[in-house]
Amino acid sequence: MHRSMLFVPADDAGLLADGVASAADGLILDLEDTVALDRKAEARDQAVDALRQHPGRSLSVRVNSVDSRFVVEDLTVLVDAAGENVREVWLPKVERPEQVTHVDWLLRSLEQRAGVPVGHVELRALVETAAGLEEISGIARASQRLRQLAFGIADLSGDLGLRWPTDGSEQLYVRSRLAVASRAAGLARPVDSVWPRIDDEKGLRVDSRAARTLGFSGKFALAPSQVETINEAFSPTPEEVRRAVQLLEAFASAERDGRAALQLPNGEFVDYAFLHQAEEMVEAGRRLGVVPD
Repeated sequence: MHRSMLFVPADDAGLLADGVASAADGLILDLEDTVALDRKAEARDQAVDALRQHPGRSLSVRVNSVDSRFVVEDLTVLVDAAGENVREVWLPKVERPEQVTHVDWLLRSLEQRAGVPVGHVELRALVETAAGLEEISGIARASQRLRQLAFGIADLSGDLGLRWPTDGSEQLYVRSRLAVASRAAGLARPVDSVWPRIDDEKGLRVDSRAARTLGFSGKFALAPSQVETINEAFSPTPEEVRRAVQLLEAFASAERDGRAALQLPNGEFVDYAFLHQAEEMVEAGRRLGVVPD
């Protein structure tokens, strides 16, 4: 799972180069909000070029909304021209499960025509309205292609009349709803929305940690300068990895003694409910090269 996902306008070669060179875990080539209407075709072509030129980089594409006049052409050009190089597509402003199933059907037809294995292109859905949030459980189960959910706080704030950004309390319900829907549907942990103040590192760090606490795996970035802070916030610390290792060792010892619950030296009582989280922490530390203290 990616900690940081950097949005890059697909029609801006300079920003794309900066994004590729950044430490972002993944880049999202944007065909939607950051691209002017008269540059949609240029953005598609440049997105295809980027997918072909950087096969080793984690690149996904945010197409235009399902109800727009651009989305069919977006998906057709991507699959026809990029083939197996297009692996992930973000669907913005999803409000109904049938929007996801419609895109699933279209992708199946395009994959078959292009000779790409059916199901190769994975989907990720962005919820950005109250209507979408209300249908989130159905959206999460709408397609086998769907791997992850996220939300767009800017559009959602406008729809709901939220004051954003503040202290994070305005996003508590939205974040909790996505986290529960994702896990209930067996999806990956969701991605948190953007922090709009590019130079506010402290605010970004607080916002990122709040999202991680609620079960999010990562966060969208608007600029390369935000990536380091996001990566740090969503990475386990050496102390967290050390505690997780100790917990797993203590459980192994307890099981040998025929016990399924134990009290740690710090007085904390734990049982099997804590085991999976500790295993995830150790695995994340191993993957990211975080060495316990």
